[in-house]
Amino acid sequence: MPYRMQRNKLKDLLGAEIEIGTVDAFQGREKDVIIFTAVATTEKSIPFVENIRRLNVAFTRARKKLIVIANAHTPWRSLMKEYINYTKQLKSYFEVTP
Repeated sequence: MPYRMQRNKLKDLLGAEIEIGTVDAFQGREKDVIIFTAVATTEKSIPFVENIRRLNVAFTRARKKLIVIANAHTPWRSLMKEYINYTKQLKSYFEVTP
């Protein structure tokens, strides 16, 4: 339910011109640009986001550009941790502070 609430809030903010959905909704489809938000912040929510199948769908749907928004300070354990380190090596990592 929290993910649907996030999706609905983004739809309200960005309007109908931009397609917004869950990772599962994009399985088997592609878009030029994908913005993936990983909302995990606790030990309990990390396994859901780091599920290899879910991340495979999230990371392979973009034809031209993939933007990942996540809390890099979350105690990621596997693929997200590797991805964050990879983006730092490529100098494609940007940190936003309030």
